[in-house]
Amino acid sequence: MADLSVPKTDSIRADLITLLTTKGLYPSYLNQFISCSMRFYFSRIVNIAEEEEIEEKMGAAEFGSWLHKVLERLDVEYYLKGNPVDESVVKTLLEEEFAVSMKGRVIESGMNLLLYDLARKLMLDFHRQQSELTGLHVIGTEQTLETFLTVPLHDGRSIRVRIAGKIDRIERLGDRIRIVDYKTGKVD
Repeated sequence: MADLSVPKTDSIRADLITLLTTKGLYPSYLNQFISCSMRFYFSRIVNIAEEEEIEEKMGAAEFGSWLHKVLERLDVEYYLKGNPVDESVVKTLLEEEFAVSMKGRVIESGMNLLLYDLARKLMLDFHRQQSELTGLHVIGTEQTLETFLTVPLHDGRSIRVRIAGKIDRIERLGDRIRIVDYKTGKVD
């Protein structure tokens, strides 16, 4: 089977430069390019999206997106406003976001039930850990940070490339500001 390739025409180069100077580069774009440059090309340059297959059981990406949305809502609707959070709030948000994110999937049995129970345990454990941290304050969520780099091109011109990323959560613990990534759990 022959390798699929796309010729680097002036039009494609112009589209790539437009992407780099307007939308910019995000970590997800770079990861997509590294894992499959053709997928990057079709989704980011040509704007052809992959078809979504709806499966009976949730996949890892859906599981992560569901939990991310719950964490985001906890931050926006409760922590940033100084509203109290208890286990019932966490459970309610899990249920509400499951209904929205999982498009009618059932959780009464099978893998979805196991994943739902795992999600509830993870979220409640996270809530308990957060509650034990004295002086923890969420000060921002879902903020896009950006910078610009001047990049020389092969023809002698330079372009200003936008490098951006979305921060899931910014919090203050004591006198330290911490950046939290929900997917990896990394706190810096």
